[in-house]
Amino acid sequence: MRNSKNIFLVFVLFISILSLVLSFFNKGSKVGYIYVDEVLSEYHAFQDYNTKLKAQESEFKDVLDVYYADIQEKVEYFKKNKKKLKEPEVIQKRNEIKELERVHREMSVISKQQIDSIKTAWLEPLYKDVNDEIKIYSEEKGFDYVFGNLGNGNIMYGKKTYNVTLDIIDRINVTYNKDKY
Repeated sequence: MRNSKNIFLVFVLFISILSLVLSFFNKGSKVGYIYVDEVLSEYHAFQDYNTKLKAQESEFKDVLDVYYADIQEKVEYFKKNKKKLKEPEVIQKRNEIKELERVHREMSVISKQQIDSIKTAWLEPLYKDVNDEIKIYSEEKGFDYVFGNLGNGNIMYGKKTYNVTLDIIDRINVTYNKDKY
């Protein structure tokens, strides 16, 4: 009895979803789709963001590299002069090196957190600009729905005539370059 209720509920749910999908496509809705990754990779603002981010990451890396080089100099000096030092000095130098390495690890973690924070702060307005531009474009062109493909699975197939990716890329770059220059 319980099993037949479950089968009936699944059947009703299936019929409901099927009718919803059929009504969606039978109304003559204007539909488009966009490859979001392609839009972002071709968006000039996103390319500028990547350049700035790489420069910022490089700055953090340079600071860490200089600090690490200082640690390595101290290690090498310690190795060369270890036999000349008394036991308390050896212990003190080892502790100094361990402390410097600990600080380096902390600096590394902090720099990664700062980079993540910068990414979030810089990406949020870019995504907003892309979404706003897609909305304006879709309204101007009379689309009822514009789907975004974020990789594998969201849109398994679509006629090329419904792909508006290049239109969005052109439009958003014109807007960005007009504001930039």
